[in-house]
Amino acid sequence: GEGFINDTFVVNTLGDAPDYILQRKNHVVFPDVPGMMENIRAVTEHIKAKVADPMRETLTLIPAKDGRLYVEDGENFWAVCLYIPNTVNMIGKYAFSGCSSLDSIHIPNGVTEIGERTFENCTSLQAVNLPKTISSIRYYAFAGCASLTEINIPEGIQKIESNTFQNCTSLLKITIPNSVMTIELGAFSNTGYYNDANNWEEDVLYISNCLVEAKSSLVGNYSIKPSTQIIADYALYGCSNLTSVNFAESVKSVGQASFYNCTNLSTVNMSDSLQNIGSQAFAFCEKLTGEFYIGENVKSIGEVAFYKCKITKFTNKKEILGGKKNGKQICIPFLRR
Repeated sequence: GEGFINDTFVVNTLGDAPDYILQRKNHVVFPDVPGMMENIRAVTEHIKAKVADPMRETLTLIPAKDGRLYVEDGENFWAVCLYIPNTVNMIGKYAFSGCSSLDSIHIPNGVTEIGERTFENCTSLQAVNLPKTISSIRYYAFAGCASLTEINIPEGIQKIESNTFQNCTSLLKITIPNSVMTIELGAFSNTGYYNDANNWEEDVLYISNCLVEAKSSLVGNYSIKPSTQIIADYALYGCSNLTSVNFAESVKSVGQASFYNCTNLSTVNMSDSLQNIGSQAFAFCEKLTGEFYIGENVKSIGEVAFYKCKITKFTNKKEILGGKKNGKQICIPFLRR
Protein backbone atom coordinates (compact mmCIF):
# COMPACT_ATOMS: atom_id res chain seq x y z
CA GLY A 1 0.00 0.00 0.00
CA GLU A 2 0.95 3.65 0.15
CA GLY A 3 3.83 4.76 2.38
CA PHE A 4 4.98 8.22 3.34
CA ILE A 5 7.56 8.15 0.52
CA ASN A 6 7.78 4.63 -0.96
CA ASP A 7 4.87 2.31 -1.73
CA THR A 8 5.37 -0.79 0.42
CA PHE A 9 3.82 -4.26 0.12
CA VAL A 10 4.07 -7.52 2.05
CA VAL A 11 4.47 -10.51 -0.30
CA ASN A 12 3.14 -13.71 1.29
CA THR A 13 4.45 -16.99 -0.11
CA LEU A 14 3.12 -20.55 0.13
CA GLY A 15 4.43 -23.32 2.33
CA ASP A 16 7.62 -22.83 4.29
CA ALA A 17 9.08 -20.21 1.98
CA PRO A 18 9.82 -16.84 3.61
CA ASP A 19 7.73 -13.73 3.07
CA TYR A 20 9.11 -10.53 1.61
CA ILE A 21 8.76 -6.76 1.64
CA LEU A 22 8.37 -5.23 -1.83
CA GLN A 23 8.92 -1.50 -2.25
CA ARG A 24 8.39 0.81 -5.19
CA LYS A 25 11.09 3.41 -4.67
CA ASN A 26 10.15 7.03 -5.14
CA HIS A 27 12.71 8.13 -7.70
CA VAL A 28 11.49 11.72 -7.50
CA VAL A 29 12.55 11.91 -3.85
CA PHE A 30 15.51 9.58 -4.47
CA PRO A 31 16.71 10.36 -8.01
CA ASP A 32 19.71 8.00 -7.73
CA VAL A 33 18.01 4.73 -6.73
CA PRO A 34 21.02 2.54 -7.70
CA GLY A 35 23.29 4.67 -5.51
CA MET A 36 20.81 4.61 -2.63
CA MET A 37 20.50 0.82 -2.76
CA GLU A 38 24.28 0.46 -2.80
CA ASN A 39 24.46 2.66 0.31
CA ILE A 40 21.85 0.50 2.03
CA ARG A 41 23.84 -2.62 1.11
CA ALA A 42 27.06 -1.15 2.53
CA VAL A 43 25.39 -0.09 5.80
CA THR A 44 23.69 -3.47 6.16
CA GLU A 45 26.94 -5.37 5.68
CA HIS A 46 28.64 -3.12 8.23
CA ILE A 47 25.92 -3.78 10.82
CA LYS A 48 25.89 -7.53 10.20
CA ALA A 49 29.49 -7.72 11.35
CA LYS A 50 28.57 -6.13 14.69
CA VAL A 51 25.40 -7.93 15.83
CA ALA A 52 24.84 -11.37 17.33
CA ASP A 53 21.99 -12.49 15.06
CA PRO A 54 22.32 -10.85 11.62
CA MET A 55 19.28 -12.62 10.17
CA ARG A 56 17.04 -11.17 12.87
CA GLU A 57 18.75 -7.87 13.56
CA THR A 58 19.52 -6.51 10.09
CA LEU A 59 17.89 -6.14 6.71
CA THR A 60 18.31 -9.02 4.31
CA LEU A 61 18.33 -7.54 0.82
CA ILE A 62 17.21 -9.80 -2.03
CA PRO A 63 19.09 -9.21 -5.32
CA ALA A 64 17.56 -9.59 -8.77
CA LYS A 65 18.78 -12.27 -11.22
CA ASP A 66 21.35 -9.85 -12.61
CA GLY A 67 22.76 -9.24 -9.12
CA ARG A 68 21.44 -5.71 -8.77
CA LEU A 69 19.47 -4.77 -5.62
CA TYR A 70 16.62 -3.30 -7.65
CA VAL A 71 14.59 -3.90 -10.79
CA GLU A 72 13.80 -1.06 -13.18
CA ASP A 73 10.38 -1.37 -14.78
CA GLY A 74 9.83 1.59 -17.06
CA GLU A 75 9.46 4.55 -14.68
CA ASN A 76 9.44 2.38 -11.56
CA PHE A 77 12.25 1.04 -9.39
CA TRP A 78 11.44 -2.01 -7.25
CA ALA A 79 13.44 -3.47 -4.33
CA VAL A 80 12.87 -6.50 -2.11
CA CYS A 81 14.00 -7.46 1.38
CA LEU A 82 13.16 -10.32 3.72
CA TYR A 83 10.12 -9.77 5.93
CA ILE A 84 10.73 -9.78 9.69
CA PRO A 85 7.94 -11.94 11.16
CA ASN A 86 6.09 -11.48 14.45
CA THR A 87 8.34 -14.04 16.14
CA VAL A 88 11.00 -11.33 16.60
CA ASN A 89 11.04 -10.15 20.23
CA MET A 90 13.86 -7.60 20.11
CA ILE A 91 15.62 -5.32 17.65
CA GLY A 92 19.32 -5.24 18.39
CA LYS A 93 21.63 -2.31 18.83
CA TYR A 94 22.62 -0.40 15.67
CA ALA A 95 20.24 -2.58 13.63
CA PHE A 96 19.03 0.25 11.38
CA SER A 97 21.48 2.96 12.46
CA GLY A 98 22.33 5.33 9.63
CA CYS A 99 19.70 3.97 7.21
CA SER A 100 19.10 7.45 5.86
CA SER A 101 16.55 6.34 3.24
CA LEU A 102 14.26 4.50 5.67
CA ASP A 103 11.05 6.56 5.83
CA SER A 104 8.73 4.37 7.93
CA ILE A 105 8.80 1.12 9.85
CA HIS A 106 6.19 -1.19 11.30
CA ILE A 107 7.33 -2.94 14.47
CA PRO A 108 5.15 -6.02 15.08
CA ASN A 109 3.47 -7.03 18.31
CA GLY A 110 5.73 -9.27 20.33
CA VAL A 111 8.79 -7.03 20.14
CA THR A 112 9.72 -6.12 23.72
CA GLU A 113 13.01 -4.24 23.32
CA ILE A 114 14.53 -1.70 20.96
CA GLY A 115 18.30 -1.71 21.45
CA GLU A 116 20.65 1.21 21.88
CA ARG A 117 21.11 3.37 18.78
CA THR A 118 18.81 1.08 16.77
CA PHE A 119 17.42 3.85 14.55
CA GLU A 120 20.00 6.53 15.23
CA ASN A 121 20.39 9.00 12.34
CA CYS A 122 17.63 7.47 10.22
CA THR A 123 17.14 10.99 8.90
CA SER A 124 14.21 10.18 6.58
CA LEU A 125 12.21 8.24 9.19
CA GLN A 126 8.87 10.02 9.53
CA ALA A 127 6.71 7.45 11.27
CA VAL A 128 7.20 4.53 13.64
CA ASN A 129 4.64 2.53 15.56
CA LEU A 130 5.57 1.22 18.99
CA PRO A 131 3.46 -1.84 19.90
CA LYS A 132 2.05 -2.31 23.37
CA THR A 133 4.47 -5.19 23.96
CA ILE A 134 7.47 -2.82 24.07
CA SER A 135 8.92 -2.63 27.58
CA SER A 136 12.37 -1.16 26.90
CA ILE A 137 13.72 1.52 24.56
CA ARG A 138 17.48 1.88 25.02
CA TYR A 139 19.59 5.02 24.90
CA TYR A 140 19.99 6.95 21.64
CA ALA A 141 17.46 4.58 20.01
CA PHE A 142 15.92 7.31 17.82
CA ALA A 143 18.53 10.05 18.19
CA GLY A 144 19.02 12.14 15.08
CA CYS A 145 15.79 11.03 13.36
CA ALA A 146 15.32 14.54 12.03
CA SER A 147 12.12 13.78 10.06
CA LEU A 148 10.23 12.04 12.88
CA THR A 149 7.17 14.15 13.74
CA GLU A 150 5.26 12.17 16.37
CA ILE A 151 5.92 9.49 18.97
CA ASN A 152 3.42 7.70 21.20
CA ILE A 153 5.28 5.81 23.92
CA PRO A 154 3.19 2.77 24.93
CA GLU A 155 1.85 2.14 28.42
CA GLY A 156 4.09 -0.20 30.37
CA ILE A 157 7.44 1.43 29.67
CA GLN A 158 8.90 2.63 32.97
CA LYS A 159 12.07 4.41 31.84
CA ILE A 160 13.03 6.64 28.90
CA GLU A 161 16.79 6.34 28.65
CA SER A 162 19.32 9.08 28.00
CA ASN A 163 19.28 10.85 24.62
CA THR A 164 16.61 8.52 23.24
CA PHE A 165 15.04 11.21 21.02
CA GLN A 166 17.86 13.76 21.03
CA ASN A 167 18.13 15.86 17.85
CA CYS A 168 14.75 14.74 16.50
CA THR A 169 14.26 18.30 15.32
CA SER A 170 10.84 17.73 13.69
CA LEU A 171 9.38 15.86 16.68
CA LEU A 172 6.50 18.09 17.78
CA LYS A 173 4.02 15.64 19.32
CA ILE A 174 5.11 13.40 22.21
CA THR A 175 2.91 11.25 24.44
CA ILE A 176 4.37 9.80 27.65
CA PRO A 177 2.24 7.26 29.59
CA ASN A 178 1.72 7.26 33.34
CA SER A 179 3.78 4.07 33.66
CA VAL A 180 7.01 6.03 33.05
CA MET A 181 8.80 6.71 36.34
CA THR A 182 12.22 7.81 35.02
CA ILE A 183 13.31 10.15 32.23
CA GLU A 184 17.06 10.23 31.91
CA LEU A 185 19.29 13.13 30.89
CA GLY A 186 18.81 14.54 27.40
CA ALA A 187 15.99 12.18 26.40
CA PHE A 188 14.16 14.92 24.48
CA SER A 189 16.88 17.56 24.03
CA ASN A 190 16.85 19.47 20.74
CA THR A 191 13.55 18.00 19.60
CA GLY A 192 11.01 20.17 17.85
CA TYR A 193 8.90 20.15 21.02
CA TYR A 194 11.88 21.14 23.17
CA ASN A 195 12.85 23.97 20.83
CA ASP A 196 9.36 25.51 20.66
CA ALA A 197 9.35 28.42 23.12
CA ASN A 198 5.57 28.14 23.45
CA ASN A 199 5.98 24.80 25.26
CA TRP A 200 8.00 26.34 28.10
CA GLU A 201 5.85 27.56 30.98
CA GLU A 202 7.65 30.06 33.22
CA ASP A 203 11.00 28.65 32.05
CA VAL A 204 9.86 25.06 32.72
CA LEU A 205 9.19 22.35 30.11
CA TYR A 206 6.51 19.73 30.70
CA ILE A 207 5.72 16.77 28.42
CA SER A 208 2.49 14.97 29.30
CA ASN A 209 2.60 14.60 33.11
CA CYS A 210 6.37 14.97 33.38
CA LEU A 211 8.50 17.94 34.38
CA VAL A 212 11.38 17.48 31.95
CA GLU A 213 13.61 20.50 32.38
CA ALA A 214 13.84 24.00 33.85
CA LYS A 215 16.06 26.84 32.68
CA SER A 216 18.70 28.10 35.07
CA SER A 217 16.92 31.48 35.01
CA LEU A 218 14.11 30.06 37.21
CA VAL A 219 13.85 32.41 40.21
CA GLY A 220 12.25 32.40 43.67
CA ASN A 221 9.33 30.17 44.60
CA TYR A 222 8.06 27.60 42.12
CA SER A 223 4.97 25.38 42.34
CA ILE A 224 4.98 22.24 40.22
CA LYS A 225 1.78 22.17 38.25
CA PRO A 226 -1.07 19.79 39.17
CA SER A 227 -1.16 16.29 37.61
CA THR A 228 2.66 16.15 37.31
CA GLN A 229 3.83 12.63 38.19
CA ILE A 230 7.59 12.67 37.74
CA ILE A 231 10.48 15.11 37.80
CA ALA A 232 13.06 14.02 35.24
CA ASP A 233 16.73 13.40 35.97
CA TYR A 234 18.67 16.69 36.14
CA ALA A 235 15.44 18.63 35.56
CA LEU A 236 16.27 21.61 37.78
CA TYR A 237 20.01 21.03 37.98
CA GLY A 238 21.89 24.19 38.89
CA CYS A 239 18.84 26.46 39.31
CA SER A 240 20.81 28.55 41.77
CA ASN A 241 18.16 31.28 42.08
CA LEU A 242 15.38 28.89 43.06
CA THR A 243 14.52 29.42 46.73
CA SER A 244 11.52 27.17 47.35
CA VAL A 245 9.52 24.50 45.54
CA ASN A 246 6.04 23.16 46.18
CA PHE A 247 5.29 19.67 44.90
CA ALA A 248 1.94 18.88 43.36
CA GLU A 249 0.23 16.14 45.33
CA SER A 250 0.45 13.91 42.24
CA VAL A 251 4.29 13.78 42.12
CA LYS A 252 5.54 10.20 42.57
CA SER A 253 9.19 10.34 41.61
CA VAL A 254 12.08 12.81 41.88
CA GLY A 255 14.82 11.92 39.40
CA GLN A 256 18.57 11.66 39.76
CA ALA A 257 20.28 15.01 40.45
CA SER A 258 16.98 16.77 39.76
CA PHE A 259 17.74 19.61 42.23
CA TYR A 260 21.51 19.16 42.31
CA ASN A 261 23.40 22.34 43.20
CA CYS A 262 20.29 24.49 43.72
CA THR A 263 22.41 26.48 46.14
CA ASN A 264 19.68 28.86 47.37
CA LEU A 265 16.94 26.27 47.73
CA SER A 266 15.81 26.48 51.35
CA THR A 267 12.25 25.10 51.33
CA VAL A 268 10.85 21.92 49.73
CA ASN A 269 7.22 21.00 50.32
CA MET A 270 6.94 17.36 49.24
CA SER A 271 3.79 15.38 48.44
CA ASP A 272 2.54 12.31 50.28
CA SER A 273 2.30 10.55 46.92
CA LEU A 274 6.07 10.59 46.53
CA GLN A 275 7.59 7.11 46.22
CA ASN A 276 11.14 7.63 44.97
CA ILE A 277 13.94 10.14 45.51
CA GLY A 278 16.79 9.56 43.08
CA SER A 279 20.51 9.62 43.79
CA GLN A 280 22.00 13.10 44.27
CA ALA A 281 18.50 14.55 44.01
CA PHE A 282 19.21 17.40 46.46
CA ALA A 283 23.01 17.18 46.63
CA PHE A 284 24.76 20.47 47.39
CA CYS A 285 21.51 22.19 48.34
CA GLU A 286 23.30 23.60 51.36
CA LYS A 287 20.47 25.91 52.43
CA LEU A 288 18.24 22.94 53.18
CA THR A 289 18.59 22.98 56.96
CA GLY A 290 16.82 21.84 60.12
CA GLU A 291 13.79 19.59 59.81
CA PHE A 292 12.93 18.07 56.43
CA TYR A 293 9.52 16.50 55.75
CA ILE A 294 9.41 13.33 53.65
CA GLY A 295 6.07 11.94 52.52
CA GLU A 296 4.61 8.81 54.05
CA ASN A 297 4.89 6.64 50.93
CA VAL A 298 8.57 7.03 50.03
CA LYS A 299 10.01 3.59 49.26
CA SER A 300 13.53 4.41 48.12
CA ILE A 301 16.15 7.12 48.46
CA GLY A 302 19.18 7.00 46.17
CA GLU A 303 22.80 7.35 47.13
CA VAL A 304 23.96 10.75 48.43
CA ALA A 305 20.49 12.16 47.76
CA PHE A 306 21.00 14.87 50.40
CA TYR A 307 24.79 15.18 50.22
CA LYS A 308 26.08 18.42 51.78
CA CYS A 309 22.61 19.46 52.93
CA LYS A 310 22.45 20.72 56.52
CA ILE A 311 19.30 18.86 57.51
CA THR A 312 19.24 17.75 61.14
CA LYS A 313 16.23 15.42 61.04
CA PHE A 314 13.75 13.88 58.63
CA THR A 315 10.07 13.56 59.53
CA ASN A 316 6.72 12.49 58.20
CA LYS A 317 3.28 12.83 59.76
CA LYS A 318 3.84 9.88 62.07
CA GLU A 319 7.31 10.20 63.52
CA ILE A 320 10.85 11.46 63.39
CA LEU A 321 12.62 9.27 60.83
CA GLY A 322 16.21 10.27 61.19
CA GLY A 323 18.68 12.96 62.11
CA LYS A 324 21.26 13.34 64.81
CA LYS A 325 21.25 12.25 68.42
CA ASN A 326 24.10 13.16 70.74
CA GLY A 327 26.02 14.38 67.72
CA LYS A 328 25.75 11.04 65.88
CA GLN A 329 23.80 10.30 62.73
CA ILE A 330 20.82 7.97 63.22
CA CYS A 331 19.21 5.91 60.48
CA ILE A 332 15.91 6.27 58.68
CA PRO A 333 14.66 2.71 59.20
CA PHE A 334 11.99 2.40 56.54
CA LEU A 335 14.00 4.00 53.72
CA ARG A 336 15.65 1.06 51.98
CA ARG A 337 16.95 0.88 48.45
